[in-house]
Amino acid sequence: MLTPAVASAAPHSPPTARVLPAPEGGSRAEPYGQTASGLIFGRAYTAEGNAAAVTWRDGTPSLLDPTAAASVAIRANLLDQIVGTRAAAGAESRAVVWSNGRARELLPPGAVSSSGWDINNRGDVLLTSVQDTGATRLSLWRSGRFTTITEGKDPRGELSDSGKVAYSRADDAVVRLFPGGRELGPGTPVDINARNQVLIGHERRLALWTAGSRVDIGDLGGGSTHTGGGPVSYGPWLNDSGRVVASSTTANGELHAVTWKDGVLTDVTPSPPNLSWGLAVNQAGTVSAATTQPKPGLFLWTNGKTTALPVPGGEGYPSASALHPFLPRTAGIVVGRDFFTSTAYEWR
Repeated sequence: MLTPAVASAAPHSPPTARVLPAPEGGSRAEPYGQTASGLIFGRAYTAEGNAAAVTWRDGTPSLLDPTAAASVAIRANLLDQIVGTRAAAGAESRAVVWSNGRARELLPPGAVSSSGWDINNRGDVLLTSVQDTGATRLSLWRSGRFTTITEGKDPRGELSDSGKVAYSRADDAVVRLFPGGRELGPGTPVDINARNQVLIGHERRLALWTAGSRVDIGDLGGGSTHTGGGPVSYGPWLNDSGRVVASSTTANGELHAVTWKDGVLTDVTPSPPNLSWGLAVNQAGTVSAATTQPKPGLFLWTNGKTTALPVPGGEGYPSASALHPFLPRTAGIVVGRDFFTSTAYEWR
């Protein structure tokens, strides 16, 4: 049984923000995620303008791969293993797992380049590669062996702790479950949990697939409910209890952060009416979200209670992308009013 070390939280203390600096000589720190032990990971940019994978422990930054010419950290598991992509100077990119201070590159047979996208608590890794034939392949790496899941245009997938993968391709647009290839219906996989429930996006709608049943989670009257774009834009969107976080349009066209569980869609947007969007949900059911009107801000929602997170200086556009998997903590950035500057923060 996996028993990860979990960072402790001070009870009943109001949230505060502290800066997460870029490593020395770097700039534009961007946290992407956080592990159970409180290790925050993301990227910054070197003085040469190259992306560099970074971790923060107790607010102190470290380059995850100082020998790489460029690197990016994408996902992590509860054991502080981080998956992403690195490239040596003049070389093609390689999927990589960083663990205990060491980097292991993953390149399937016949591939010329690869990118790492997901890792589960068993250490399985989901990656894409460009083969020497020109085909793009989605593969699962497990215990030193590569297994091909699919090949085609823009394959993408989500990896569960049981080792199952929900995947689709742009030239097919049907979600399937690996192994076996069971069809889950049209769309793109957004997330998968330890119970192998699959959150699926299709035509600005979200549906949850559970053991053969696919349920549309509904909307706030505007006909659209969705998560952010791209394979790793914030999230997780689905926790192991089946709670979903998303954004939904109202009948008058406003965008509101929402959460869904057991057939009930809840608008978590604070009063007075704001424009907001959902960013992530953790295993405790805490939702992180951001508001844009009437004033930009961040908040956490847990069991009907909303906690505002302070925006240092009261200015800028915040977005928190690194929600702790169990505790009401998060990290992210505040973009300046000029849209050219940003500062990374941890809220705890």
